Amino acid sequence: MVITARFFGVRVLEVSIGYGPKLLSYKGCVLKPFIFGGYVKMLDSRVYDLEESDLKYAFDHQKRFIRFLMPLSGCIGLILISLLILGESAFVQLYTGVSQIVLGGLKPMSIGSESVSQIVNFVSNNTLIMVFAFTSIKLAAFNLLPLPVSNGGQAILELLGLPEQVREVLGKLGSIILVVLLVSWIVAITSYRW
Repeated sequence: MVITARFFGVRVLEVSIGYGPKLLSYKGCVLKPFIFGGYVKMLDSRVYDLEESDLKYAFDHQKRFIRFLMPLSGCIGLILISLLILGESAFVQLYTGVSQIVLGGLKPMSIGSESVSQIVNFVSNNTLIMVFAFTSIKLAAFNLLPLPVSNGGQAILELLGLPEQVREVLGKLGSIILVVLLVSWIVAITSYRW
């Protein structure tokens, strides 16, 4: 996403690996303790008061297609990496990843626990490069979910151009769904271990 932002002239303010309090910070790159995700913070006049001369560098002042493409660019990168390593099966893994995430979240004691078992088996029986490709495609699947807090949801919101009030409500709803999904997967992981 950083490469795409720079390509289109959008100013990147921070790249975070992980969430939570800052552990390390260097030239706009931040390492945080909970490394199950990250984000790219860009200049945006909806968040910051900007001078007229800075508006051309703001995410929200780009063309709609660019605002749609930028959140997806990280997912596209993950898919391309996986394609290079896994070949065409990367697309199958992407599709199964989305269904595993959703269905496993809905039925953590059965589908979720079985998915955890499959992941453990895959990791145990494959090389590090294959595990990296597998992880990349599953991260892409998660990030493509149409939740407002994910890259897929952000892309849809930018494409639709919804008012800020609607985006806020959808963002809160998406956060609740994400928390429920994460709790459900914690149940799936816990039930697998027992």
